[in-house]
Amino acid sequence: MRFSKKVAVVTGGAGGIGAAVARSFAAEGAHVLVTDVRGDAARKIAEEINRSGGIAVGEQLDVRSYADVERIVQQTVKSYGGVNVAVNCAGILSIDRFESITENAWDNVMDVNAKGTFFFCKAVAQQMIRQAVGGKIINVSSVAGKIGVPMYTHYCASKFAVLGITKSLAMELAEHRINVNAVCPGDVETDMLDYEVRTHAQIMGVSVDDIRKEFQTRAPLGRLAQPSDVANVILFLASDAADYMTGQALNVSGGRMTS
Repeated sequence: MRFSKKVAVVTGGAGGIGAAVARSFAAEGAHVLVTDVRGDAARKIAEEINRSGGIAVGEQLDVRSYADVERIVQQTVKSYGGVNVAVNCAGILSIDRFESITENAWDNVMDVNAKGTFFFCKAVAQQMIRQAVGGKIINVSSVAGKIGVPMYTHYCASKFAVLGITKSLAMELAEHRINVNAVCPGDVETDMLDYEVRTHAQIMGVSVDDIRKEFQTRAPLGRLAQPSDVANVILFLASDAADYMTGQALNVSGGRMTS
């Protein structure tokens, strides 16, 4: 197994992409710390992993708090001896026309998606540097981190920030053999996508079915991504096969994005 005895910490691990990532790492032999602001849900995913023969612990984590992030990293060290892989899946989405975006909505999205990524990367990188054995950090951005999208101004800003953090840290941490990369998913079949579909339908005055059909056909491959599609790419970036890759932002969009 690719990650036998490796230790992986996953934020936003209670659902969607994060839960798929946590399950996939455990299936490949990793010891997984599943974290999410929804602590009970994170513990439920960990219990599911353990029942399936994996090794996982679920914990509540608010990535907006650096003290909380540090606590989780130290807990991981205490429980498992260190951190080898860190995957930042924690993220939220808000959709609105530019003129209607409130300061509170802007702050909420930026605090979780941008500041949360910064905090998690900082705490994990410091631990990996102390360990002096290298490591892998993978951040979840979005195709909206590469292009502008109407009604997603604050979300795009936050996901562009994730790529800026990723590329800058890749340069700084290379000397410590810490690889920092990102994935940029397109439309993924998650609760977040359900929110997108409903909101688009409401704003545009069309049916939910019409919006969902539009989303399904945006990718040349002709379907929505499953969380496992994104998890598979994340596991590749965390594996030895990606040792010579850093500072990259890989699209997982079914061909919707090609650069």
